Amino acid sequence: MYVDYMLRFANQAEATSVLFDGELPKYLAIDVIGIIYEPTGVTIQTAEGPVPEMAPLPGWHVNVRHTAEAPELDAFAVTPTPATPRRVWA
Repeated sequence: MYVDYMLRFANQAEATSVLFDGELPKYLAIDVIGIIYEPTGVTIQTAEGPVPEMAPLPGWHVNVRHTAEAPELDAFAVTPTPATPRRVWA
């Protein structure tokens, strides 16, 4: 059984300090997403045609899969859980 976490940290340094012990990961699998961008609703005209304007969401995003509950990660959990996550474990 695996437990999956969708996490948001203030920045990459915070994520690294929580998820790694030096260079060794503390959890079974760590998927660093980084900054997530969303469309603002504005369309920008470019030489290639119209494209949506994108803006960053706050935080540094990481998915973690572990073999057991990891309550120490709850403080960083994305809540509410996204209805359509950007990336998930296959």
